[in-house]
Amino acid sequence: MAVRILSWNMYNFRANLVRRAAAVNRILKVVNPAAGPNYDILIVIEPGCVQSLNPGDLAAGDGVLGVFKLLSKLQHRHPGWRVAPPLALCNGAKAETLAIYYNSATVSFEGPERRVGLTQPWNSAAADDGQVYWYDGNGTTLRRAGLAGAAVATQGTGANATAVTLDAAASRIFWVDSAAHQLWSSNLLGGGAANLGPANVYASRLRLDTVNQRVYWVDTNSNQIRRVDYNGANHTVITPALPMGTARQPVDLALDMDFNVLYWSNAAGANRLQWCDLDGNGNADFPPAGLNRPDCLTVDLARAQLYWVDTGTNTIQSSDLQGANIRNRFTQVGVQPRQLTLHMARKTMYFVDAATNNIWQADMDGNNAASVVAGDVPVDLTMDPARSTLWWVDTNGNRVRSRVQGGAPVNVVAAGTPGHLAVHPGSAWVGQCNFQTAMGAQIHFPQAYQRRPYLARFRDVTVAGPNNTFLLLAAHSPAPNYQTVKQAAQSGKGSANNLDAQNGTARLATIREITTLRGAEPALVVGDFNCCTMTGAQLAQCSNNGPGHANDRAVLTGFGGGFASHINIRTSLKQPGVNATYAAHTSHAYDHILTVGFTTVHHARLKNVVAEKADRRQAAAVGGAVVVGGGVGLAQANFQACHDAYWKTTGVSDHLPVEVRVTI
Repeated sequence: MAVRILSWNMYNFRANLVRRAAAVNRILKVVNPAAGPNYDILIVIEPGCVQSLNPGDLAAGDGVLGVFKLLSKLQHRHPGWRVAPPLALCNGAKAETLAIYYNSATVSFEGPERRVGLTQPWNSAAADDGQVYWYDGNGTTLRRAGLAGAAVATQGTGANATAVTLDAAASRIFWVDSAAHQLWSSNLLGGGAANLGPANVYASRLRLDTVNQRVYWVDTNSNQIRRVDYNGANHTVITPALPMGTARQPVDLALDMDFNVLYWSNAAGANRLQWCDLDGNGNADFPPAGLNRPDCLTVDLARAQLYWVDTGTNTIQSSDLQGANIRNRFTQVGVQPRQLTLHMARKTMYFVDAATNNIWQADMDGNNAASVVAGDVPVDLTMDPARSTLWWVDTNGNRVRSRVQGGAPVNVVAAGTPGHLAVHPGSAWVGQCNFQTAMGAQIHFPQAYQRRPYLARFRDVTVAGPNNTFLLLAAHSPAPNYQTVKQAAQSGKGSANNLDAQNGTARLATIREITTLRGAEPALVVGDFNCCTMTGAQLAQCSNNGPGHANDRAVLTGFGGGFASHINIRTSLKQPGVNATYAAHTSHAYDHILTVGFTTVHHARLKNVVAEKADRRQAAAVGGAVVVGGGVGLAQANFQACHDAYWKTTGVSDHLPVEVRVTI
């Protein structure tokens, strides 16, 4: 099968574009009309991203909201549409990401990288490799199984395990031996089990600093907060300073690794929340006063909130991370919230009512609270955000159970004597945005609005393997930065030059995944490079086509690794006005398709949606069939309406899409 690919720079792509019915319907008519998908892969260039994110983080912000909204529209047309996890590709004034949509009925997205613990909808691994781990008192060992309960296996370690927790990224599981009072760790298959060293460990919960790879716990025997590295080194007793005469009785703690803060609840004296750094320094009262034994501390990093249960008044409360804006989130006569856990992506909280042992669900603002599970005696309420699934052990029925949000409880394991549990969410495929040359040198893109490319691997599921994958590198190159005459003279160039875009494009050609490492695997490079393949005189309303682009074509035609360049026609729309006519309504040629290694490459061309619309309008006007080129007969005002339907301020963008069909 030929894989059909469309790349479209949608100017300043945000959620408001998708909210405009006329604009989104034009996109859908091109990509997936009512009859079915026209393409297998759609690349959207230029969605915005929150500026504070580091390159490689999952992208966030209004541009990503637009990505999700367009995905929803596409899935309404065809349920097979998916989108690769958008990553933050640059920071600063033009922070951006890329959206790569794909029809999962024809192609599968396979990385090339995998991440763990991603929230919905990024559970896109080819096989669901999530695991549930639990202590089984019948055999005094830890066991594991798939998230549906299949393939139950014994870890071979974990005697008397309580406080079970894991770091999915580090592939380590931790627990407390409640009989020997020791802290243990192993890999996720039970190998490499080791006592981490600290003696007299009395803890019902462990908290992990996954950045610095440290385990924290409240020691209920010594009333201390303690810490040790994952490898057992640097055991430390954290002793936050308190005013003279104030007792210390820590109950629970929560960690904010981004800002180096440890929040902890002190049940002694004034029953205050406290905060200090992760080493215990700078301890102070956290502002909320008048609390009564706060417990179940949880940081909501997505909304910068700290949640806790005030167990003395049976109230779920929150504040911002500085202790201001305190709110009562939930309180109800007769209900005693405990074991609070949050599903941040769905803005939902769950807790156990200690009076009835029922599991409750509520919005994070406390609204729509209701009991959703009754008849169990639940322990270790745990959220798997990747699947919106709540987990717990029912010690009354000796079973491990789960419940998808909005669904009914399911018995996952109903054997032995289950105790405490932890859930590994499995891994998800993501793309790659960090690159090296064939010699192992890190590739740095130009500093002016540095934008990294996004590398994805796809498998054509309509073709038998194993040789049915290809690489796709999508890029939005740096904004043009022309040299002055003086700079040109200093650089040895004869004229001003589009150096940032040229250098960025040339660096694409050195990425080892698409050159030396790919072997015989085909590769495709698409995007808006800000390098123009057109030569000749400058056109009206196309100042970017001037002498600054003199070397652009040489960069593209000299692209490394044997790539062929396919687009040599202008791809951007002129501004509205009489200068934009049917015969001449495009300007610079920034949008490109380069390929290597495919059996066939055809229909590599501009998808001129403006001309197609004009052709249809002219056919309707004369009552005949649609003829390619027929739109030239339209009156200027009628053509202008076709143009403006796609122009960036009234339609979709100042770029037209480009398309290609490739066969492996």
